[in-house]
Amino acid sequence: MAVRRLVVMGAGGHAREVLDVLESLSDRAGRERTTVFAEPGSTTAAAAALVRDRGYEFVDALPADAGHYLPAVGDPALRRRFATLAEARGLEPARVVSPLSTVPDVVREAPGLVVFPGATSARPSPWATTATSTRAAR
Repeated sequence: MAVRRLVVMGAGGHAREVLDVLESLSDRAGRERTTVFAEPGSTTAAAAALVRDRGYEFVDALPADAGHYLPAVGDPALRRRFATLAEARGLEPARVVSPLSTVPDVVREAPGLVVFPGATSARPSPWATTATSTRAAR
């Protein structure tokens, strides 16, 4: 999938773990195409500084050139809100799978999926088709 600009939605610990997975991929140019988004007033100055210190752009409005998104927060209600916001702007859910994980291909195709290092599954799980994307719920 060709990615214009990927927006990682969230700036807390979960988002920084998602950035770790992105950094483990072979596409080193990805950092320049990745932006971290948080709603105004929703994150601490320290969390924003940790994102910026890693070399990522940190914004409080979705970039005009964004094409894909990953909701990177643990709170399910906030994940849904971020997915709704992104998809209302025409963004598509991205997928990122750590090269240090072992999961079946069918699982890897779920929109909005993030697979962290060490994740393993010998067979597709019952939630393999459940996605963060609001499109999957339709």
